Amino acid sequence: MCADPPGGEAEPLGRTEDAHVAARSYEIRIRGHVPPEELEEVENLRATVEPAETVLRGCVPDQAALHGILTRLHSLGLELLEVRRVPASDELRREG
Repeated sequence: MCADPPGGEAEPLGRTEDAHVAARSYEIRIRGHVPPEELEEVENLRATVEPAETVLRGCVPDQAALHGILTRLHSLGLELLEVRRVPASDELRREG
């Protein structure tokens, strides 16, 4: 299960004291609509389409997995707008 960052608030990527943290919940925003078949290899993240962007949300087990996801998105030529860690409690509310 993903753990909340200290304070329970969204936290910009890179502001963690320990790079080897437990699984965390992330939100990744990508410019434009990304077809679902392009995201099939991105595990543990759900895609939703919002006006002018695709949003991936879910639990990422560690920093290596996050880097793998970002590398995959880059290889697809997608433009990242934002990557942020979100409280796991927010992720649970979205699933409900």
